[in-house]
Amino acid sequence: MQQKSRRTIFIALVIPGIVTAATLVTMLILLPHAPSEIVMQWSGDEPSRYGHPAELLFVPLIAAGISLIAWAALGSVNLNTGSQSPNSQRIAIIIGNAINAALCATAVIMLVTQLGSNADGGLSGILIALIPAAAVGLLTFALVRRPVE
Repeated sequence: MQQKSRRTIFIALVIPGIVTAATLVTMLILLPHAPSEIVMQWSGDEPSRYGHPAELLFVPLIAAGISLIAWAALGSVNLNTGSQSPNSQRIAIIIGNAINAALCATAVIMLVTQLGSNADGGLSGILIALIPAAAVGLLTFALVRRPVE
């Protein structure tokens, strides 16, 4: 198995690590200002589950786990050729980083939309999380457009 380059480590671990850490810090700053219960799940236009805002801290941790799974996919070996597929590695990094950004942004948006006096954090607000996911995915794509070493 090839050694992974510093560039690969940066792209696959540091970028999602920074996104996850920034999300956790933001949420820890905002949690004291949150109501005791917030909407955690929507069914159509109606809230279907409420929970403590601290439950949202699990989302960035899950996002970090997904990034680690994508990192593990970097070491996967193509069973037909016995070698690593650079395209598969690039796709794993791009998807892992984009999912990490989307989940982290969703958690922050869910919390922020319910901080104000008019707490109406429906799905339309959460769909805004696709913007950071796309931005991080495109940044990752730009960084890994050449084969990962």
